[in-house]
Amino acid sequence: MNPSERGRAYYDKNCPFCCRLARWGQKLLSSSAIEWIPADYTDLAQLPVAVDAMIYAEGEKYWIKSEALRRLLKRAGCPVLAGLMTLIPLRWRDWLYDQVAAKRYCLVGPCAPPVKKS
Repeated sequence: MNPSERGRAYYDKNCPFCCRLARWGQKLLSSSAIEWIPADYTDLAQLPVAVDAMIYAEGEKYWIKSEALRRLLKRAGCPVLAGLMTLIPLRWRDWLYDQVAAKRYCLVGPCAPPVKKS
């Protein structure tokens, strides 16, 4: 990947917790390195990954869940934190990611279940 090419972080635009984290990331991370894309995951059919989770892309490569977060941190200039994440097996990191994601609507206010997709 060309180092000058921006990475793309897709996050759930309907989730208050996800939106707060994205705003925090936008304040802390260089916008020249990361493009933050609020997404409704039903609109992402053009991507080669089908997932209801964070997606991080560099060029034509895509990562999801905890690996997306790790790659995003690395790209954003936090290699130590990204490196520490590799000490935890991917399966465990993704399990933890799933636990937080399952409760993400409850983390910043009244718990409202996500709208079911048809």
